[in-house]
Amino acid sequence: MMKGETEKVKQFISKEAAVEGKQFVYKANNEVISIPFVTEGSTFRQRSFDIYKDGRFITNYEVWINDETYSGTLELMFTKEDKEWKLSSLQGDR
Repeated sequence: MMKGETEKVKQFISKEAAVEGKQFVYKANNEVISIPFVTEGSTFRQRSFDIYKDGRFITNYEVWINDETYSGTLELMFTKEDKEWKLSSLQGDR
């Protein structure tokens, strides 16, 4: 995503989500959510993860800009599709 390689990103996206331009798009509670791709210069630090019995994997990352400025956290949810984990939602807290 950081490199803007949308075609490569699509292979890792759930059937329930999409890539539109440089945006990750999915539905939550009948609402369409669009999240812009994270840009270069960001550093991610994984803070937590959990695998659920219903086939979800959720992980949380801190996002830092140029290793100096805290930008918030991202929660990524993956679902298992055909024995592969695919990104199905992406939420930020800031």
